[in-house]
Amino acid sequence: MTIKQRLTLSSILLVILPVTAFFVIEISLGYLFFIVPGADVNEENTGAFTTLRFVLFLLAVILINILLILMLARSITRPLDRLSAAAKEMGKGNLDITVTAGGKDEISALAREFDGMRRKLKIEKELNERYEEEKRHMIAGIGHDLRTPVTSIKGYVDGLIDGVPGTPEKREKYLKTIAAKADELDTMIDELSLFSRLDEGRAGLLMENVELDQLLSHIIDELKLEIETSSIELSFENNVGQTIIPADRMKLSRVFVNILNNSVKYRRHEKHRISVQISTADSLAQVMVSDNGRGIGNDALLKVFQPFYREDSSRNKNTGGSGLGLSIAKSIIESHDGYIEIESEPERGTRVIIMLPLSEVQNDQDIDCGR
Repeated sequence: MTIKQRLTLSSILLVILPVTAFFVIEISLGYLFFIVPGADVNEENTGAFTTLRFVLFLLAVILINILLILMLARSITRPLDRLSAAAKEMGKGNLDITVTAGGKDEISALAREFDGMRRKLKIEKELNERYEEEKRHMIAGIGHDLRTPVTSIKGYVDGLIDGVPGTPEKREKYLKTIAAKADELDTMIDELSLFSRLDEGRAGLLMENVELDQLLSHIIDELKLEIETSSIELSFENNVGQTIIPADRMKLSRVFVNILNNSVKYRRHEKHRISVQISTADSLAQVMVSDNGRGIGNDALLKVFQPFYREDSSRNKNTGGSGLGLSIAKSIIESHDGYIEIESEPERGTRVIIMLPLSEVQNDQDIDCGR
């Protein structure tokens, strides 16, 4: 019952109950005064009857009003008290308290809205705590990864100043190591900058119609030159022909280069196979990169897209980069209205699936081919 209905009912009862009480008092007193004792109706009896009737009627009216007001107030103040207590607990930071409301009145509706707000605040608090934890992890990762090459550079520079390398060949080795560490530092700063811009939505995309099959073919040809001395088998399968997508060519290339480099880096034996396949379905282009490498554990698979996460806890540069590669890849793919997922089994291999929307040009060509 709504508050308005309660007020209406109370108003009606404030009329009906006193009238009913009047007739009950009238009949009861008449019976007691005149019927039971068999007394005559005279001025004395009538005066006493009238006075007592008025007093009892007045008391009945007061009692009825008090009871109705108390009942109405109680039905309103009790849920409000619960809301007030819940608000105080929330003010103290306790978002686990629940506000139950089973009625259909305005206060019950307010209580349900209040509890919905509490749940949203709790979710937001949990997300913020998770974000703060990830931020602490990120800061620790940044500090560690920046400190490592800087410390190495400082050590080699100190060695050069102190004249540790006694031969030109050794000095050249020191200088090459310093240059390599500086390049590593420059790459890391570049990835940090890109990650920051992507995270804040400030990394503008230079969109154009890109032939995905040609882009992948070019990347794979370059990688084949880099791994030609190894026994890695790299294959490319395109059964759909020309595949055009709207994309930022440079950023999308970065994604595929990172995924392929990871596949090369995490091989587990000499007969390492990497397969890249293109297909299309439902106005989407699908790129699948699969290998028979080390694979990823179930726990690590849930965290691979987290910034600075590496399955190798030692943060060894020989087996892992900055830990930003897949996080950047995910942000770039999502900025293209696509999605990326990874399936993997330890010691069995990994499969990366990327879905990207096709260009309108591609869709028009597909329609023409189907006619």
